Amino acid sequence: MPSIVTLTELMNALKNHPELYFTDKEALEEAMKLAKILGFEGFVLDNFVRSSERQLLEAYQKFNIVSYVRIEIPTKSNRSKTWKLFYWVLNFEYIKYLNRNGHERKLESDEGSCYDILPEYVWNQ
Repeated sequence: MPSIVTLTELMNALKNHPELYFTDKEALEEAMKLAKILGFEGFVLDNFVRSSERQLLEAYQKFNIVSYVRIEIPTKSNRSKTWKLFYWVLNFEYIKYLNRNGHERKLESDEGSCYDILPEYVWNQ
């Protein structure tokens, strides 16, 4: 794996993600869940993941925290056949990016209200 992410960095990335709204405690709990599933290496073979853990990983895949990688390995007996291995992998670069820039980005998105984008005629009805 190209990099190492600490539990604190993973927690901060979840807390600073622009689409996730975790408190410190919730972010720590979620980071611990991910660390338990993915281990110290930051990746796990899909065959070793339980269904409930897979659902959690799929949810974080939508937010680019983890990704799903497929590797094909040709068999020794017949080169036309392959083994397909599926891995869940932490997105180290994006987690590092969120640790550097996530907090600033979240503050920028919170400056305006969601009601500011509504046209004026909506308020006159």
